[in-house]
Amino acid sequence: MDLSNDLFRQKVHIAFQCLKDVILRHRMLLYIIKDLPMLEEASITDSGRRGRLSLSGEKLAEVKKGWVSSAMETVKSEMNRIEVPASVSQCHIPVLDMPISGYVMKGVTLVVMEMNGLHDEKDSLMNSEDDGSEDKEEAAYTEAVMEILEKHKDRMKVLL
Repeated sequence: MDLSNDLFRQKVHIAFQCLKDVILRHRMLLYIIKDLPMLEEASITDSGRRGRLSLSGEKLAEVKKGWVSSAMETVKSEMNRIEVPASVSQCHIPVLDMPISGYVMKGVTLVVMEMNGLHDEKDSLMNSEDDGSEDKEEAAYTEAVMEILEKHKDRMKVLL
């Protein structure tokens, strides 16, 4: 039981570290967009490829319109506020079969963090854009998330 609790704590710690990384990528993207107004597509990832933030087309235009055209003081105050999840849920799947790729993942834990102001956008996880830029590994992770959200929602446990 202790081993399970330690492993669980470790996975939740990794999830919160990923949240911090997402916030950092978001901030980087805003500065890049501000300095490069003609930018049409942006993708930011870390060297370990643990996460990626990509925007193009209409989504990038929305960010430009909402953030870049806003007063700089407003942007700075928004970027400096501390992001805290409104709720956190987790799901552990011992063996996850993925029908599209044919892969099998063992010991998969998904942690979903809903941020303040995004409660009405739960379906955005299920409607990810496929712009063809995913590699095989990234596509497998996307498939795993979709598979869990579609077929294993009943295993989601609210943590916060």
